[in-house]
Amino acid sequence: MQNSLVNNDNLFYNKIWKNIVIRNKIIKYISIGNNRFGIIKFEKVISALFLIENGYFQQLKDKIKNSEYLVLNGIGNDKNEWPHSVYCKSSNNTTIYSKNLLLNKNCIFNKEKAAIHWDLNFYIDLFKNYSSYYLKSNIQETENLLIDYDNELALKVLHENFNHKLQIELFFKSFIIGSYECAFYLFNQLKIIKSNSLIIKIWNLLYQDIENSIELNSSSSTSISIQDSENEHLRINEKFNFLLNKLKLPLPNNQIPTPYIFNIKIYQSKLSTVLESVKIIIKIKSLFNKFIKSVNDKSYKLKNTTINNLTFLKEFEKVINNFEINLLELNEIENMKFSKNDLLKNIMDINLNENENVLKIYNLLLPFTNHFNCYLENLNYINIKYKNDYQYYSTLLLLIENSTIKTKSINLKMFGQYQFHDLLEMGHSDDSLFKFCKNDEIVKINYINNVLVDLKSQNQPNSILIIEKLMSSFINENNLQFSRLIINQLLNNDDYLNVVSLMDKETIRLRLKRIFISMVKSIEMFDLLYKEIIINDQELNQQLSNSILKILINNNKSIIFEHFKKNYSLEYYSSIEQLDLVNNGGVSFDVYKFVYDNIDDFISNYSMINVWSVSNLTLSIDQFIYLIQRTPKNKNYHCFNNVLFFNYIVLNLPNDIEIGKCQLDTFNKDLFNYFKIIINNNNNNNNNNNNNNNNNNNNNNNNNNQNELIEFIDKLNVQYYVFKNSSIYKIVQYDCLRYGNTELIDLIIVLYKRFENSKYWDLLRNIVSSICEIGQLNLFKYIISNFNQDSFILENEEYNTLFRMGHIEFLEYSLNLFKPIEKIKIHYFNNNIFCLNHFKYSKNKYLDLSNLKLNKNKS
Repeated sequence: MQNSLVNNDNLFYNKIWKNIVIRNKIIKYISIGNNRFGIIKFEKVISALFLIENGYFQQLKDKIKNSEYLVLNGIGNDKNEWPHSVYCKSSNNTTIYSKNLLLNKNCIFNKEKAAIHWDLNFYIDLFKNYSSYYLKSNIQETENLLIDYDNELALKVLHENFNHKLQIELFFKSFIIGSYECAFYLFNQLKIIKSNSLIIKIWNLLYQDIENSIELNSSSSTSISIQDSENEHLRINEKFNFLLNKLKLPLPNNQIPTPYIFNIKIYQSKLSTVLESVKIIIKIKSLFNKFIKSVNDKSYKLKNTTINNLTFLKEFEKVINNFEINLLELNEIENMKFSKNDLLKNIMDINLNENENVLKIYNLLLPFTNHFNCYLENLNYINIKYKNDYQYYSTLLLLIENSTIKTKSINLKMFGQYQFHDLLEMGHSDDSLFKFCKNDEIVKINYINNVLVDLKSQNQPNSILIIEKLMSSFINENNLQFSRLIINQLLNNDDYLNVVSLMDKETIRLRLKRIFISMVKSIEMFDLLYKEIIINDQELNQQLSNSILKILINNNKSIIFEHFKKNYSLEYYSSIEQLDLVNNGGVSFDVYKFVYDNIDDFISNYSMINVWSVSNLTLSIDQFIYLIQRTPKNKNYHCFNNVLFFNYIVLNLPNDIEIGKCQLDTFNKDLFNYFKIIINNNNNNNNNNNNNNNNNNNNNNNNNNQNELIEFIDKLNVQYYVFKNSSIYKIVQYDCLRYGNTELIDLIIVLYKRFENSKYWDLLRNIVSSICEIGQLNLFKYIISNFNQDSFILENEEYNTLFRMGHIEFLEYSLNLFKPIEKIKIHYFNNNIFCLNHFKYSKNKYLDLSNLKLNKNKS
């Protein structure tokens, strides 16, 4: 039976869905979601971006195959924003960061989507049927775009199916930005392997890239994050592996100009990345012969140095020359055994005393790390942590003093080596303490004991500041043991407090209120601070008892909320009156969730916690529904001018709008009324078709409904100068322009033809102007089909809008239709190079492009 069902499903798919004619008829009547209360059909959707964003890949493929009219500029959420193009490089809120380029994840050339949803025929159809955008004068732009997105499939189509000639510079661009699939295709097509001069140029490009990377990171005045450093490390590895393993390029004869090719802190890098770098070093070791020999001969000299202190420079060179370089063979590295777990770890999280191979890998890479920015830190890490050897630490400090190293990322407190003055340099929530000895409890306990001894001394300066920094650090790490030590030995120690000034005591209280409680990450830490410090300090307890909940909520400590209510009920209820969520920006949904889950507790203070009074709140649709369901029955709410929220209310809780429980702004009220009228009108039309017996009643219904429509339109302000800020314009944007629905337009046409009132004509003209902005060519054709076409001759500004928004096909259609006597002077084009190229190439006789200049700085 089950096999039979499977066979039937296969039969349906093969006989029906694969039949293009039948499938197109089905799609024609499929709704694409609750974006409107009427029906939106695929046949009316013209935005390629809309289809991609919403996952309708097959429908886009079908439209492109059938050469249907498409807007290749996306319609953004903000109706007044510049278009984000399906073929442009960047867009708002839909970007991925890769290869130092800002790319649109919904681009039609995004290879991640293309690999799943589109094939060779898709790009053949795209280039053939939309050649004005992608071929002819735009073929170079298309080529560059494909390289940016590393879309080898589309590049192959462009070359092999449309006879586009590939240039060698395209390979170099692909290699430089890391588009390796395109680079590999170009390498083979252009037969680069046969040219020794081109091979040398490729290696020189890599050398230059390495030098630029080192210079950039060395000159940076800010600390490079571990993740950014790892990404850069991976990028250099990837470049070498592409040349060595994919292209199998022979090594050049010349020595590599910069022997330290990796600008990395080895201890912060993943073992797998470091291992790959060592393999690369061994594969290209002949390029380092001169460098290795000079180090082993103790004659290596630093070049291009900014170090002016010659004595220190020689000392630094002596350090580098003190370590002989002996590279292993590649097979020795490949035979080393590492666990999968260790390969994913950063080196500093691996005990090198227990893993000799990791220690070997570390030392092999060390000489090839940036001598001016990383080498001494890498060396000191291994020496201090595993040899207890500090002889090069002073050299590192001198390097920092000479401003060669911009930031100090190695210090003794990271290893648990105690120096009182190191504590003075700590920042609040400093995560460097014990960074390299997290699991060595003996070292950490000894360190804290030394701190306590010194802090109890009356002669130590800034002791309160140090307590504050230490407590902040321990609370941030959720270290209960060390926090308790500080509390018991200092903060609750009468002997210590007796020698602390009153000002210092007040500082402790102030920090407890403003920082310590606000930093807690666990219930256990909260209890420790509250029970051991606050409750024991009567004055502090009085200060904080009414504001603990406020502090927790303001800092989004949702993990503590229920615990505080359950275990500190007196303080909890006394804190409620202090809350003000309406005027407190940045409160998370978790806060409102807690409040509305316990709404009875807050009802007396509802005006100050009312989520619907917060103007800048961002919610998901699920969060919106959650809060609605917990809003008291006698309280109102609103939908924040959000389309998804509005749709949900209309479809599920329309009575809330009718009775005023759901409060709407002017636009949404008009939109709601508009759709009510439209739905009633459709229902009446359906009743007329299904029931011809009650003609009088039907006529009365139709007349009443039409009167409602007329009244609705008449009350809306449709004067030209306020049109774009009017409700009717937003309805046009929302319903007609985005989804191609014509009910409103039909009504306005009927009203104009019946009453010949100029305001209805002005309204239609304004809608046409908006149609030009969105690119709704089909809707434009629909309107002018109801009139003499000369009635809708476009204005100069409307032609400029079409050009600026990049609607090539629409602009060509309107120019050929109206044939303007005087040339249309184009003033601006939003840097849409595709549109500019097309009309410059076609030399359109109706356009004057002489005033245009390309802004190179825009994307």
